[in-house]
Amino acid sequence: MNARNLMTRDMASVRLSATLHEVVNLMHDEDVRHVPVLEGRYLRGMVSDRDVRSVTLPMMLAAENPGQQRFDLGASVADVMQTDVITVGPEASAEEIIDLMMDHKVGALPVVDHETEQLLGIVSYIDVLRAARDLL
Repeated sequence: MNARNLMTRDMASVRLSATLHEVVNLMHDEDVRHVPVLEGRYLRGMVSDRDVRSVTLPMMLAAENPGQQRFDLGASVADVMQTDVITVGPEASAEEIIDLMMDHKVGALPVVDHETEQLLGIVSYIDVLRAARDLL
């Protein structure tokens, strides 16, 4: 089993020009935790629910009245996204994917055609667990 078999091809993603508000809404609406940030079909970064919390939680803790705190959800996704994204090619084995996820403590890996550098899909820990369940 490899990334090509495991990946979700029709994944939720946002443009590089997206706002934090758009990403938060997309994560909620699509029930996803990891969103690729694209410029055309090219991966420019990833935003996870952890990245969003890293921005909003300190704001809440610093607020005098956290219940009334408003976040700058108009901020650019580029300000929040991770740019040092670990990717795999479509032929990466399930074992390699699992090792990378565990070693780097990430819940999803974008699948990129390393010749064209275009995003092909994404493999999340849910995709891996689903495949493992099917083998039991």
